[in-house]
Amino acid sequence: MGESDRSRILSALSYSWLIAVVLALGAVAWLWLTGASLASVESDSMGPTLPRNSLALIESAAPRSIRVDDVVRFRDPRNGHQVLHRVVEVVSKPMLGFRTQGDANRSPDSMIVPAASISGRMEGSVAHLGTPARVLGSGLGAVLLAAVPLCLLGLGAIKRRWDARTGTPAPAEV
Repeated sequence: MGESDRSRILSALSYSWLIAVVLALGAVAWLWLTGASLASVESDSMGPTLPRNSLALIESAAPRSIRVDDVVRFRDPRNGHQVLHRVVEVVSKPMLGFRTQGDANRSPDSMIVPAASISGRMEGSVAHLGTPARVLGSGLGAVLLAAVPLCLLGLGAIKRRWDARTGTPAPAEV
């Protein structure tokens, strides 16, 4: 592989990464504008419907619109964790609430989830994207998302300057 091939590969990687960053930023903007959010599945309780490390799209939902078989996200009052479980019963007395159950669990959850604890309804999911989304959503992930393409572009610029100084001919355009 010649120098011109390496240069083209480096350039293609740089631009591919930049396109990925722009698409990711567009997705974040869409989520922000629509009020939707993403949830990473961190347990096996919803398998096989939602395997561990899936990424779920959560949209806000009025509690009265939630029905049996909807998958909802709620904050567990016992430990404060966000949970994604299926509604197996809508309870209306003494107040609106929901009995939920993980698809992989043998029995429903022991508590009735109050309507006020529901933070949204799942509208879709993608397997295997939960971990990458968690990493990219962290501070380190955001830095890497910006730093990698900048480093690749910077290396390309340094190489072009080096080639210009040493008299190495630029790669021929195809």
